[in-house]
Amino acid sequence: MTRRTLVRVTPSHRRAAAALALTCLATLAATGCSRNFNAAMSKREVVVVFSADAGRATQERVRASCAKISPRTVPEPMPTTDSGINRRYGVRFRVDQATDQDLNKLYACLKKDKAVVGVNSPDDDN
Repeated sequence: MTRRTLVRVTPSHRRAAAALALTCLATLAATGCSRNFNAAMSKREVVVVFSADAGRATQERVRASCAKISPRTVPEPMPTTDSGINRRYGVRFRVDQATDQDLNKLYACLKKDKAVVGVNSPDDDN
């Protein structure tokens, strides 16, 4: 019985197949990463920074007073735990769809309260 060879695989064919496989893997990785990157970048929020002595009642007051500034600046739920981090950074506003005018109104509202010492905005470089 004679042996038939349908395809002869040479070293150059192996290299081409390996290159094709690597290209496919790189493409899959890049599209998956870009999807995750775009999803992360579409979430924009303003984080309110309070003074060290600000309590939960102060946070709730500030959140409530600035909650209706614009339909595109939406307050996120307050944290359920009372940790030091949450006392300083517990109030956040989603601003995915907010315009510059919406953001300026929100910043002006937050600035009115003496317990607010700053904001981390989506345009910061951190």
